[in-house]
Amino acid sequence: MADICCPLCGLSVNAAACMVDRSGVIYHQCVNCGLVFKDSKFVPDSQKSLERYNLHNNSYDDKKYVDYLDRYLSDGFMKYYKNGAAVLDYGCGPEPVLQRLLLEKYNINISVYDPNFFECDLSRYDFIISTEVFEHFKNVFSEIDRVISILNSGGILSIKTNFNNTDNFSNWWYKEDITHLSFYNEKTFEYITDRWNLEKVFSDGKSIIVYRKN
Repeated sequence: MADICCPLCGLSVNAAACMVDRSGVIYHQCVNCGLVFKDSKFVPDSQKSLERYNLHNNSYDDKKYVDYLDRYLSDGFMKYYKNGAAVLDYGCGPEPVLQRLLLEKYNINISVYDPNFFECDLSRYDFIISTEVFEHFKNVFSEIDRVISILNSGGILSIKTNFNNTDNFSNWWYKEDITHLSFYNEKTFEYITDRWNLEKVFSDGKSIIVYRKN
């Protein structure tokens, strides 16, 4: 079986040393950066991915979801936001709930971007929010590089994605979404810190990490 390359650090990964979940889906883990990624044979095409995204019921009318985002804002945004900062919600999905929540509750106006639903001027921002997005990345290096390239020096990148802390990956619920392709642990985030010369300013060790760009 031929080796394949990690989509984050580029290291050759032995395809024979893989993980197979209960549904027969194959995953690989990079020994260098710790990233776990879905084998390309099981990555859905763009149409299937879009169909899955459209099934997400993430609405401002869903109080549980809004409360969930508000808790994230408490730890991952409000402590680091400065008045007047240009803020982007990167990967906002079909309904930009965070944008509305920040405007209506905190009087903070932000821009939104999603490759499937909302185009905007990806110029430069002081603060980038990316909630439940990084797990969807297929070309992980290039997509992270794109995010960081539009962040001003000294700017904040706040990521929310469930960390791969499980001892039983094959039964981990978070990977069951067919569009979840890449999973990060503390080793992965340390690699990202070093590779892009970032400063880690906060991590809850579970699902939130906040960087400052040097």
